[in-house]
Amino acid sequence: MKKIFFSLLLSLMTFSACADVDFLTQPYLQSLTPTSVTIMWVTSGNSQVTGWVEYGIGTCNTEAFEIDRGLKQAFTKNYRVHIDNLTPGTTYQYKALIREITGFVGNTSLTWGDTKESGVFTFTTPLVNQDSISCLIFNDIHSHPEFIQPLLSNNNLSFGEQDFVVFNGDILNAVPNESEIVSNLLQPAIANFASKKPFFFVRGNHEYRNKYARNLLNYIETGEQNLGYYSFQYGPAFFIFLDTGEDKEDTHQEYNGLLACEAYRRIQAQWLQEQMTSEAYQNAKYRIVFMHIPMWSNTKTARFAVTDCRELFLDIMNTYKPDVVISGHTHKAGVLEANEEHCFPIFIGGGKDTSEEKRTYCPSIMQLKVSNTELMLDLMNYYGENIGNLNLKK
Repeated sequence: MKKIFFSLLLSLMTFSACADVDFLTQPYLQSLTPTSVTIMWVTSGNSQVTGWVEYGIGTCNTEAFEIDRGLKQAFTKNYRVHIDNLTPGTTYQYKALIREITGFVGNTSLTWGDTKESGVFTFTTPLVNQDSISCLIFNDIHSHPEFIQPLLSNNNLSFGEQDFVVFNGDILNAVPNESEIVSNLLQPAIANFASKKPFFFVRGNHEYRNKYARNLLNYIETGEQNLGYYSFQYGPAFFIFLDTGEDKEDTHQEYNGLLACEAYRRIQAQWLQEQMTSEAYQNAKYRIVFMHIPMWSNTKTARFAVTDCRELFLDIMNTYKPDVVISGHTHKAGVLEANEEHCFPIFIGGGKDTSEEKRTYCPSIMQLKVSNTELMLDLMNYYGENIGNLNLKK
């Protein structure tokens, strides 16, 4: 009996000693709609905590827990709380809370430690039939978030004017660990906008690299099922996000037999057909597709995935005619105008310097504005120069 008691006491002491937890990130927004939002954050230390959100209009007086098949979220570092039944066009306050679990007594009783709170933030739900939207688009900054502020200032842009931000692939250069995601994606986004306005994310080929790539979708939300590809209506526009995967064949020696992007893209081709024949897509004023790897390259190098995407997606898109396809990957900013091969323009964002042609191969930023009567898309480089624009009126 004494031995059992000593073992239990030692277990509790060990549990408590390693339970040094706090917020590794402040909360950030995902999947904001007129009536719902997902609030996420990451904790530091071990995973011996539970977490929840308190929110309300003018005050944080309502609790929201994430419940998975009868269990409230706990014993994880990644928190994802989805809130429904919000009112369109309304500003809410919110904060995240975590409570330390210091030990077990038996199978069900817990001993509790401190409760810690995040800062208090606000978000505003969009209107159901919002007349206009504006967003900024980044791609291929490859773990250099220090490019973000110069891209804004050199082009006279700000996050405060936007409804959301799109990260269109290769925001990270690889995903070796959690620190890479936090330091080069989450913390820069939170510092600039993400606790007040959401970002939408699509993986690039570099987000498939290194062992922790399998955990990336624990930190972001890509649609209701978190499949990596998704669609949504926002104001007068219908958005489709395709996950184009790695840029070489699955059998390429670099991937050591652990890649399966070719089948993944084929699943998406069937899904794309379903999206483009849907009532929501057909009735939307404007239709926009994001895909990191373009269906044509604007450089001399065109790896396997460029032609594979073209074979899988082009006929569907030529049939159902999106207004624009927005890509990255090549690191050369430019516009492929609509022609006989593709009946829609393809905007390709630039990327981090890879040659001495710095004005050609440099990071870029895009601003997309959509109203009930007009779509405007501007592509600008690091130096504040306009590379291309699109102005459609319906």
